[in-house]
Amino acid sequence: MPDHQIFLLTLIFTVIYTSAAVLAIVLAWRQVRSSADISTKEKSLDAYVNFSEKYAELTRLSHDIDIRFHNHDKTLSDYDIKYFYNSFWVLQLEEWEFLQAGILPVRIFTQWMLHAHEYLLSGKTKSYYGPRGKIITITAKDGFEQYGKRVLRFHPDFLDFVRELETIPYTPQTPNAAYAPLEALVRKYKRRNDYWL
Repeated sequence: MPDHQIFLLTLIFTVIYTSAAVLAIVLAWRQVRSSADISTKEKSLDAYVNFSEKYAELTRLSHDIDIRFHNHDKTLSDYDIKYFYNSFWVLQLEEWEFLQAGILPVRIFTQWMLHAHEYLLSGKTKSYYGPRGKIITITAKDGFEQYGKRVLRFHPDFLDFVRELETIPYTPQTPNAAYAPLEALVRKYKRRNDYWL
């Protein structure tokens, strides 16, 4: 076989081999990328379910405190209130960390913070029995001041976020009016997805 035919066959083989290798690399990269996307979506869904369950538990705890108070349960004390507010702010902080890790979407976190915003600014209260059966009432804002700030003391970024969240006006007639400014606030504080790396 003449040299030019050998060269031509070698060239054709090299082009085919290189094309196949490049195609294999592209397909492998797409598979890895697809797996990463599925993994992130699975993590996001798992987080959503987990936080929904924790929120349901917190709602039950809140309801239980209200029922006990209305039933004049004198064992309802500041310990129960502290436990409730600590649990509330720990949950908010966990959600914040998952947002920062890129696991919770901004839209979902913003909707959840809309509830926290309403809770803080709507004047909601929890009551319990103090010494000698004296009724003591604490607002959600007081709960943040007394307990939430303590929970968040090592997380200044989230603490700053909550302080700014409190400046967004609450209008009970149009509860979703705070959504747009709240989403802008979330995006302002949202870090890149390398938060935990």
